[in-house]
Amino acid sequence: MIIRPSTLMRNNYKEISKLAKKTKGPIYLTKNGKGDLMVMDIDAFVERENLINFHEKLLISEINHTSGNHEIPLDKIKEKWLS
Repeated sequence: MIIRPSTLMRNNYKEISKLAKKTKGPIYLTKNGKGDLMVMDIDAFVERENLINFHEKLLISEINHTSGNHEIPLDKIKEKWLS
């Protein structure tokens, strides 16, 4: 977990941006020693969001499959969410 003071964002945006792109993970910013914000490289964020959405659809498919409802084929989910 990367934690930095929020003043670093104000005073040295380039350093935070470079760190976010390098680590591909969230950077937690503090204000007065307490958590305040989280920043992240946009491409890494979009990738995580896509993965979360895929897992949600996969769970729905699994629930449908185990309940005997086959309305959402897994290959259709993969086409939609992984392309």
